[in-house]
Amino acid sequence: MCSSDLEGVESIRVLDVDCGPVSMMLRANLGVRRDISQHASVGVDPLPVSEATKKKYEDAGIYFENIKAEDIDPERLLFKNGFDEVWMYNCLQHVDDPEKILQHMVKLGKSIRIFEWINLPPCPGHPHTLTQGLFESMIKPAEWNPVIWSTGFLRGFGGTMRDEYIAIHVEKK
Repeated sequence: MCSSDLEGVESIRVLDVDCGPVSMMLRANLGVRRDISQHASVGVDPLPVSEATKKKYEDAGIYFENIKAEDIDPERLLFKNGFDEVWMYNCLQHVDDPEKILQHMVKLGKSIRIFEWINLPPCPGHPHTLTQGLFESMIKPAEWNPVIWSTGFLRGFGGTMRDEYIAIHVEKK
């Protein structure tokens, strides 16, 4: 998604799972701060963030929740109405329970966008080996229309033992 693709997304409600200090939501002009009943966008991340980062989210009108994605409570008002889109990129290798997070995503999103490294053996900071099969088992074709379902290699990317990725964009049927 390039910055021009982000124009006009202020009308959608986004959940960014493991958003960190530089979520794409911060470039998406999601509008002024809205209360929960007005369908605010939300970023969740378990790691401590600076006050400056919290202020960036607040100024962008995005609720920032300093929680693990596994601890999302779909019945809590902040999450209860679901989201137009759920985003996640380079997250699942670093969490305790990838399947639980994917379960939250399919429950909460009308559209899901994922980018993850796959087939990387466990190593420090990456306790899971993610496979295409994991995503196929959680995102059922009977419930989701694939817009993009791509696997491949980023040539020359470096930084990982393997450069293999999965990129997914699905929309609820």
